[in-house]
Order: sequence, then C-alpha cells, then structure tokens
Amino acid sequence: MACNMLATLCRILVGTPPEFPVQPAKSRPMHTSSSHCLNRRISTFATMIALLLPMGLAANPGKPLYPVMRDSVAPADNSAASRNPPVFLWPREGKSTVFEMEIAASPDFSGEVIKSPSRKWCFHVPRRKFAPGTWYWRYRSQDGTKVILSPVYSFTIRTDTPVFVTPEVATLVANLPKQRPYMLSYGQTHQHVIETAKKHPELVAEILKAGEEAYKRPFIDLNALDRDKLGIGPWLSQYGPEVKTLPALTRAYLVTGDDKFRVMAEKRIDQCLGVTLKDLMAEAERLRFVAEAYDTFHDSLDKELKHRMLAAIRKFLAEQYAWWPGNREAILIENHFWQLQISGFFLMALATVADMPENMEYLNYAYDLFLARVPTAGGNDGGWANGLPYFTVEYATVCDMAYYLHALGKVDVFSMPW
Repeated sequence: MACNMLATLCRILVGTPPEFPVQPAKSRPMHTSSSHCLNRRISTFATMIALLLPMGLAANPGKPLYPVMRDSVAPADNSAASRNPPVFLWPREGKSTVFEMEIAASPDFSGEVIKSPSRKWCFHVPRRKFAPGTWYWRYRSQDGTKVILSPVYSFTIRTDTPVFVTPEVATLVANLPKQRPYMLSYGQTHQHVIETAKKHPELVAEILKAGEEAYKRPFIDLNALDRDKLGIGPWLSQYGPEVKTLPALTRAYLVTGDDKFRVMAEKRIDQCLGVTLKDLMAEAERLRFVAEAYDTFHDSLDKELKHRMLAAIRKFLAEQYAWWPGNREAILIENHFWQLQISGFFLMALATVADMPENMEYLNYAYDLFLARVPTAGGNDGGWANGLPYFTVEYATVCDMAYYLHALGKVDVFSMPW
C-alpha cells in the first residue's frame, strides 16, 4: 500500500505515466530500515504537495516539474552568463548524431568564429575568457547526410561575471607526477606519505585497524552471491565488506610500507578480477579499487596480473564510453551515474593513462562533463537539492574527483562558484 501511495504521489508531482513500475507491497519483503525510509519519503512528498498546490500545480497535474532529458539550451537566449566562459549544453538527438557549436561576437557570425570539435557530446566547455558584452552561439547537428542548424542564441558577459578558465585535458595529464604511486598519495612520494603518517597516529590507527581486519578476513566467493535471490540489503551486507578489503589493504600498505599488506592485496586483486557483477555502480567501485591498487603496487606487480588488471579496466572504460556521450550528459538527474560511475570512470582512466593512450579521450569527456554539470543536485548558491544522505554517496564525485583534479591535474576546481 505504501508503494502505491508513493507512486501516486510521484504521478501527481512529476506527471509519471500510469504504467510507472511499482511492485505491489505484498510481492516484496520490506526491511524495517526500508520501511522507515519510504515513510520519510512519503512525508516529504506530502509536504511538497502542500507547498506546490497553491502555486497552480493542480491545474497541470500532467506537467513535469522538470524533464527527464534536457529539452532546452544553456545559456538560454538573451541571458546573463553565470561564469566566464559559460558552459554550453543542448538537447540530445539520435544515437549517431554528431554536433559542432559556434560562438561569435556578431549575430551573423562574421569575423572570428570559435568552434567546438565535431563529436557526439551534447555540451562544450570553452578554454578562453570572453570579453564583456553580448555574444552569440548556435550548434549544428549531423546524422548521416541530415544536417540541422539550431537558432541563434545570445548571452551576455558582464564586467563582474566570475572568471573560470580551465586547462585542456592534455595539460591536466602532463601535470601528473611521473613517479608511482600518485593516486592515493595525491602526488606525494610513498616515503613522504609514510613519514607524514607518523605525525598522525590516530588516523593511522584507524587505517591499520581496517587493514588488519581485511588481512584476516576469510575469502568469500562473490560470484556465488545471488543478488536477485538474496535481495539488495543482504547482498550488500556481504558484497560490500568483501570488495572493500582491497582498498583497506592498499591504504594500510601506503601509510606503513609493510609488505604483508601488499602480498595480501595482490591476492585480493585476483579475487576482484574474478567476479562478475550486474550492477554498474558496484562495477565502477570495484574497478576503481583495482585501479588504485594498480597505481600503488605498480612497480611490484607481476606482468600477467598487470595485464589482467588493465584488460578489466580497458573493457569497462570502452563499454561505458561507447554509449555515454550524447546520452548521459543530457539526463538532468541520474543519481547512480553521478554518485560512483563517473568518478570511478575518471579515476580508472587517470590511474592508467600512461599505459592506455585511449584514456585521453575518456579523461577529456569525464573532465569536461564534471566542469559542465557538477554538482547536478546543487547550484551556485551552495545549496544541495536532494538531502544530506545523497551528498555523502556523491562524495566520490563532488569531493574525491574534484580533489584529484586539483592536486594532480593542477585544475583550480575549487574556484567554481558552487
């Protein structure tokens, strides 16, 4: 009954069609925590209804509060840019459509025209500061022989518009340290990490406690865990602690240099590589841990294990990039993608770019998408739209990914207005 109530509230608020897939309450067990969470959500929705009905929502019950896919451009026509240069976004089209956008100081695009590369991305991040005044932009979409030119849009750069110019991805990669590890050490040498750790005994004690527990933890065959049969809660209670033994061992080795953690971590790497998961979030997290281990133990890993680690990472990156551009950036809100998938994708590519040249394209996409869309649930006022619990699960993107860009790539992301 609670599920049906929630579905009804969703339909009232965002115009969800009647076929919105919600299992009847009788057909699925509900844990106490899940029931509590659902009750809180119903209460939240009820409050939203009470607030929104006076605004005229009842007159348009089928009109969504926001579309699932982007249906407008940014910056909007005749608008003031929130930063200089602005980020340009537009609606997606067909799967094989490629786009090219142009920016000029005149509405007829005479004189200098700034062009984006021709690609599937539905966004563009310029790498130059624009002079104050009115600017004009448009984009061209091409699918085979079919070419469509958008209307011309204008935007204004004020003298006080915040300036935020970022370097090209090639500069970001060139700034990466030449020694390993550089990921978890944020560019510092391993010896420097060990010496610094001695000054923070309480933090090291926490890391070592997790490392020792991981070292002693018996192995579990993750492939034997049937997620559909167990249910998401019981599955996560077994999967989570098991897969997180690898990062616990990696971090324990990093702060101590104790070889026993390295030896056990290499065994856990082998276990991580042998598991097959259906969940894309879990896959991104699992392979992020593998990429961190690849960087941390790079000089001691045997050739065969190194090859398998790179093969697993290469497969994930290629499969995701095959369908993300022209799709993911056009979805206005997609929590799982922004929580672990994009950050995992970026960190895997960053850790292995020296051995996988194709990662330059992947890094370019993830880096520019971060600049164009993060934080999806926040804004320049510093707010956060979907609650503190979702901020914590999006930490890997809004904090980890940001700090890697800052510490390793020397990108001044913390000057972003948000």
